[in-house]
Amino acid sequence: MTDPSVDQLRQQLRDLGYLTHGIERWFALDPWSSRTFWAELLAVSAKASLLSSIFAALPLLAITILRNRPLALADALVIGGIQAAGAFASLLLLIVLVAFGLRRNPALAIDSPALLTGLTLLFSGGLSLALVVWWSGFDGAPTTAELAVGGALIVVFFLASSVVVSAALLSFSIHEAKRVPAVHRKDRTMPMTIVAILIACAIGAWSFTAAAPARSAKPPASIPVLQGDSKVALIAVDGLTHDILATRKDAAATLGTIAATPPLAGSLSAAERWATVGTGTASSLHGVHAIEGVRLATSGRVLQSVSRYAFAIDAIAAPLGIASRVPLPPTARRRAYAWEILAERGVPSLAVNWWVTGDTDTTGLRSISQEALFSRMAEQMPGKSPAELAIAIDGEAIRRADAEIAKRSPRFATIFLPALDIVLNRIELDAGARLAASSAIVDGIVAAVTSLHARGYEVILVGLPGEGQSGDAVVATTLAASGEQPRIAGVAPTVLHLAGFPVASDMQGKPFAGPEGVRTIASYGDRGGAASDAQTSEEYYESLRSLGYIR
Repeated sequence: MTDPSVDQLRQQLRDLGYLTHGIERWFALDPWSSRTFWAELLAVSAKASLLSSIFAALPLLAITILRNRPLALADALVIGGIQAAGAFASLLLLIVLVAFGLRRNPALAIDSPALLTGLTLLFSGGLSLALVVWWSGFDGAPTTAELAVGGALIVVFFLASSVVVSAALLSFSIHEAKRVPAVHRKDRTMPMTIVAILIACAIGAWSFTAAAPARSAKPPASIPVLQGDSKVALIAVDGLTHDILATRKDAAATLGTIAATPPLAGSLSAAERWATVGTGTASSLHGVHAIEGVRLATSGRVLQSVSRYAFAIDAIAAPLGIASRVPLPPTARRRAYAWEILAERGVPSLAVNWWVTGDTDTTGLRSISQEALFSRMAEQMPGKSPAELAIAIDGEAIRRADAEIAKRSPRFATIFLPALDIVLNRIELDAGARLAASSAIVDGIVAAVTSLHARGYEVILVGLPGEGQSGDAVVATTLAASGEQPRIAGVAPTVLHLAGFPVASDMQGKPFAGPEGVRTIASYGDRGGAASDAQTSEEYYESLRSLGYIR
């Protein structure tokens, strides 16, 4: 005769939806030949997984929506379904594995409150921490609202999964135990509360770490600056190599020094390489890196803030054609460019068309972002070829710089020109068209150098080989050499040194021009707004794709 307490517990579990009527026979069946075994195993596991996955999908969806506002209802339902499917598949696999473990080891039958509580909290706590790890895969720190909503929903998931997990564990071990010594009536409020607090602490610790760059983003208290009135211009040309520039006699007539220098690592994106030039620091310090978004097939919308650990996108959505990962322009940057350091401390500066910058118009700094310039030219030149658009972008950048220099006469000015790399390396052109386009681009570069020098600026021209392009990088300048070999890593230190600023020890190179006696400080620290996760406009994204930056 069956123990009444066992029958009572089974009925309670059935009422909650965790047991089928045939679960009692489950452990007596041969798993490899019995269809009943598999049917009952999958039925119980699916019920537990379905209920848990609903609670797991809530924090996933809420955090995704808060990171990608505004999000249409249809898009939210699609991404929520993907996340719920991923959670369901993961939970189903875990529960089935646990069931097999209990099936093959009858001695593990759960017949004590301590064992049930321990296994339940271990399993549910581990699942909750997995959600925290997923959350940490986003770029940038969470907002207060996101932290409150996401943290609360993860704790709710832990509490709900504890109930589901304990019921599932009892379902799989009740037959082997033959008895249930009141484990289902044991109060677990205190241990569950303790684990919930630990999970909340883990979320708080992660958010504190993620926000650390923003908290430390302030300049040193006192930096000695030597007064000076020199005017310097930096022209950065992607795709320009030493071989290309050395053939131009008109450039050599203006630029007294044209030096070949080893290029930066070819595995880095254009934004990463040029951030190294502009900040003088390694990529591990300046923080610029490639970011991926997710394009939804249903609406075509690109979710620009997605966790790096969103495996459901790759394992479920991509094979089904529902969504796919796409590259995005990098938006994260921890270190300030050299001209931002100057502008913060009273040196009027101008920057046009640089990667990973925003539009700024203050007394110290006028910055025209790449996004604004690319988007404007794409709107003004609909239907134009990528080569025409690239040349127009360079021309507009030079024109905007000329206008701002005439208006403000900044002590430092810089322009980033991407067209040469685009026509040489990123778009399809026949040999004749490529030669004509590249010649026109180099003519514009030489003319810009000549114009800036005529206005009283000492010019530093920097070129890096583009994607897949061979050849040495080049540093050319009208400045008198100081004995140090001009190198890419020395560009930012030279800009600071010429303005009378000390060079940071965490910069990779040394000044190659300027007065003797280089002063140093430990670091200029991280910049303000370092944890930015700014959204990219669709126009900018499409222009980058048409120009070959995104494939």
